[in-house]
Order: sequence, then C-alpha cells, then structure tokens
Amino acid sequence: MMVREGFQAPCEIASKHVVPAIRAALAILLVNEYGLSAYRVAKLLGMTPAAISNYLLRRRGGELVDKLLEDAEIRKVLVELAEKLISDDMSESLSFHLCRICRVVRQRFL
Repeated sequence: MMVREGFQAPCEIASKHVVPAIRAALAILLVNEYGLSAYRVAKLLGMTPAAISNYLLRRRGGELVDKLLEDAEIRKVLVELAEKLISDDMSESLSFHLCRICRVVRQRFL
C-alpha cells in the first residue's frame, strides 16, 4: 500500500504539535498556579527537568499553548488533570488523559 506524500494520521499530527502543547500548558499550570518546582513537575510527568524548562520558556509547544490555556473547557480539563497528578489520584493513565484532551484540541484548533 502506497502512502501519499503529505498524508498524516491524526495521531502523527498530534504527536508533533498537540501533545507538546498539552505538556507545556500542564507544566505552566503546575509551576505558575500550583507552585511546584520544575523538578517536581518533571517527576510527575515522567520527563526531565530540562524538558520542563523548555516548556516553561515556551521553546516547545508553540503558540498552541496560549490557545489551550485561554480556552475555558480545555483549561478546566487541564486543571483537573493537574490536581489529580498532585494528589496522586490517577485512576486512569496519563496517556488516557492526554488522548482525551488531544481529541478536543484537534477538533477545535486543527
């Protein structure tokens, strides 16, 4: 089967653009609104402190980060996820939550 040039599956687009923006928005919320250190956020998200630093400095995630933080519904879901991470109340996996948010983001912004 031949794949046409320029064809990208939704998850391919998401992995390059949406997921980094979600991670960046989540890192920004956890640091700026909940007062967590970049090191603590890195542990919660299973990432390196350097990656979190890049998200906080907006080197990753692009302009989509601001759209996510400004959208009331998406921000509400991000806040709920942040609170679950902080309280260690993750009944579903982090990837489950990322997929849920990603679907909404793709419908609204892509």
